[in-house]
Amino acid sequence: MTNSEWQISSPGSNSIGGLIKLHVENSSDKDIQLRGPGIFLLSNESSQKERDQFQSGSALPGPTTMELTSSGEHTTKHSWIRCAKYGTLDLEIDLGTVKWKRQNQSVSPTQDLAQLVTPGRYDLLFLFTVGESMNVEVPKSTTFESNKVNLTIK
Repeated sequence: MTNSEWQISSPGSNSIGGLIKLHVENSSDKDIQLRGPGIFLLSNESSQKERDQFQSGSALPGPTTMELTSSGEHTTKHSWIRCAKYGTLDLEIDLGTVKWKRQNQSVSPTQDLAQLVTPGRYDLLFLFTVGESMNVEVPKSTTFESNKVNLTIK
């Protein structure tokens, strides 16, 4: 993260954001090519209530697919992660450009983060679930998880 404190601009404002830097390390002796959605989970540190847990839409750059589900249209970004053997990959994601929802909602994320969160201390985590793999060693549905970081939203 470039800053561990984020500001909601003003009451009713739709802008909040922070630049997140993701660092991927491939410690294997093979190139990796994995495709799938990558999402953020944001949890209020002082509440265990589901309404205080948030989930982003797919945050990685890449093409989107539309699916029709029983609850309506669902858009997912499926991005390729490519990293050479023993290599690294660095990505920057502006959370102000990603859509969010409360984690207990079944609908797709459609809101800006500032519309959902209240000021407080939060834990932020990134999850990548493999939807397609060019590496037999990494099967579909494998989930990779980042380190958890703490941030304050004011």
